[in-house]
Formats: sequence, structure tokens, C-alpha cells
Amino acid sequence: MRPVVFGLVFLLAAAAARADEGEDDIALLERFAGIIDQNRSTCDKMAEELNRFFDANAARLTAMREREKRRSPAEKKQWQEKYGERARAAQDKIKAGVSACAKNPATLAALKRFPK
Repeated sequence: MRPVVFGLVFLLAAAAARADEGEDDIALLERFAGIIDQNRSTCDKMAEELNRFFDANAARLTAMREREKRRSPAEKKQWQEKYGERARAAQDKIKAGVSACAKNPATLAALKRFPK
């Protein structure tokens, strides 16, 4: 009985950690989108803010990308169901802001820092 309980506790803890990672990931994406959206009329300022964001969050962004790559199809579907609406809203802000600053060399250089 005891091994079953420990196994169940471990599974629940792992599921909770994944849920927290998902929330962390979407919050990070929303922060990135917010920087772009708030600074779309001042492209040089956008570049400065993005560079600060990347400096402060490089490890978190890399970890986010790695988790994204490792998700199974079922996990991707689950993530989309839970965070898809928020991700689409962030992507809309990103597209609008990037379009506004698409010819600004400093902004383009900063955007290239986003982990692939």
C-alpha cells in the first residue's frame, strides 16, 4: 500500500509541476508580448526593453522552448486547451508590434535573441 501511495504522490507532484511550468511559460510569453505592445510606437525603446527582458530571462526562455519541443501530441493539445486563448492574444500583440518596428535594426537584432 505504501509504495502505491508514494507513487501517486509523485505523479501528482509531477503533474502540478508541469501545470506550474505551463503557467510560467504563458506568463513569460505574455510579458514578452506586453513589451512589444507597449513600445510599438517607439521602436528603439522596444529594442532596449526586449534586450533587458532577454538578459533577465534567458534561462527561463530556453527552458520554455525545451519544454515546448519535448511535449507529446497529447500534452500539446492539453496545453492549447488550457492556454491557447492567452497564447493567441499574446501572438496578436507580438505581430502588431513587430510589424510596426519591422524596419528598425535595433528591434530586429533584439528579436533575434528569442530562443529557437
